Amino acid sequence: MGPNASRPRTDLPYLRRRIKPGAAAAAPVASEPAPLAAPAPASLSLGRTTAAPAVPPSAVHTPGGLTPGAGLTPGAGLTLGAGLTLGGRPPASPSSAPTPASKPPTSPPAGRRLFPAPGIEDVRQLDEQTPLVRLNARQSAIGTLLVTGAGAIAWETTDMTTGAATVRGDAAGTPVRTSGNRPLVGYQEHDALVSLRHVRTLRRALFMGRGPAPLGVRIFDGGTLTVPAPADGRMFVLSLLQIGGLLELRAEPLPERMADQDIWAEFGFTMTHHVAAQRERG
Repeated sequence: MGPNASRPRTDLPYLRRRIKPGAAAAAPVASEPAPLAAPAPASLSLGRTTAAPAVPPSAVHTPGGLTPGAGLTPGAGLTLGAGLTLGGRPPASPSSAPTPASKPPTSPPAGRRLFPAPGIEDVRQLDEQTPLVRLNARQSAIGTLLVTGAGAIAWETTDMTTGAATVRGDAAGTPVRTSGNRPLVGYQEHDALVSLRHVRTLRRALFMGRGPAPLGVRIFDGGTLTVPAPADGRMFVLSLLQIGGLLELRAEPLPERMADQDIWAEFGFTMTHHVAAQRERG
């Protein structure tokens, strides 16, 4: 028996190459089963499609009793199983829904932080029974507050600049002028004026009535009130206080013979030194 006459081994496929072509043709080779044809994959056709024969809906078996074409709307996708959607947009989960941006907490306006107080339209005279009125935001910021009968005044701004003046023309401390070159608090003839356009610059003011007539207050909308004249050794000082853009007017009883400097000290006023601007000499 020749060296190549032995029957080739089929369990070692790599040895087939070593057999001569004549012997390989004569040797029976075990045939391998042909692979099964794979089903054609579903493809997306962008051209014209051949119309399939019409099949009645009753002949189509669908899981869950779904009838083709029933309940489908244009643009809606077909859902197969749980969470799988073909076409259309997936349903938005509750967690992915946009939430409105949280706004930073805002502090309430000054008027809400203050205790209730009557307005100027509710009170005709400030005295011990009704010592306080509060102007609203419009009354506190428009026009000029006019005080008649004040023999002396004092003021203090938010930067702690303090000054005082009398109806006779005496002055102390530092005068304060607005951007329009008008006094923030001052006299016009015999009446004391407060420029309300710049009210937030003013911190507080005092109006001292030493004459026989009562103090009178008037604002732009016609609101008025009075403060009693000195009597029985006692006088009233009209105190003006600015809180959050609102003005409070309060009547404070003091001894009639109290000097202006003592009244300043009673309310904690300390006059600031005034330095006049000098021209440069060329």
